[in-house]
Amino acid sequence: MIKYTKVNGNGNNFLVLNNRDNEYDDVHLRTMALEHCNVKTSIGADGILVVEKSDIADIKMRIINRNGLEGEMCGNGARCAARYAHNKNMAPEKMAMETMAGIVKAEVFKDTVKLDLGYVNTKDAILDGTAEYKGKTIIYHYLYVGVPHAVVYLHQNEIASIAEMKDIGEYLDKNREIFSEGVNVNFVRLLDSESIDVTTYERGVDDFTDSCGTGSCASAVITALKFGIQSPVTVQNPGGINKVSFKFGQNNEECMVELEGKAVCSAEIEMID
Repeated sequence: MIKYTKVNGNGNNFLVLNNRDNEYDDVHLRTMALEHCNVKTSIGADGILVVEKSDIADIKMRIINRNGLEGEMCGNGARCAARYAHNKNMAPEKMAMETMAGIVKAEVFKDTVKLDLGYVNTKDAILDGTAEYKGKTIIYHYLYVGVPHAVVYLHQNEIASIAEMKDIGEYLDKNREIFSEGVNVNFVRLLDSESIDVTTYERGVDDFTDSCGTGSCASAVITALKFGIQSPVTVQNPGGINKVSFKFGQNNEECMVELEGKAVCSAEIEMID
């Protein structure tokens, strides 16, 4: 039997798997993600979070996207993994988590989980990049927050519909001349001096998700660099609200980032392998 816990962070939903005994190898995990994350033929999820033992932290978290490929990091996923690990007595309320993008610190509260993502390199951020798409110029901004993110402001680009947003998200993600590893695409609308609205086309999911944690962070930090929004920023995702706090270092070359939002366990699932 395969035992999953279904956990979601503001609607970004995952199947969480205990693999601390290394029962499942990489080939098996890829197959499980492709099969079990399909909402039409199986349980359905945005990906599988694999919790393993770590020699340098309380737990190790891996994210296998629903296309079967492993991602470096996932903000909402890390919050969900922390909630799961604490509920299962695998880690204390304040924990360190090993990821492919480095060590992430998490603190579990009653309804939310806060992540300390450490320092983000803002020196290499790209502001006002351009890409040609169907005869029009798309203005994008780029920041790496554990995974690559493009930020596309709706007021800078004439985007007529959600369908066009999806087409642009897919185009940028698949454009290896600009983004060699693919990219998550965050479509951002400025709301006021303290809040933004973000809809994210996620690499590896190949579609919109209800929320993206690292996308919320990238969007908030880029908005601070570009338009001067102040920390903390309320980020409204379709699935709920993420709060992003940040502090820039000298000459804005790096930025310490924290992310807080809901993470809820909704079901325990057993499947025949």
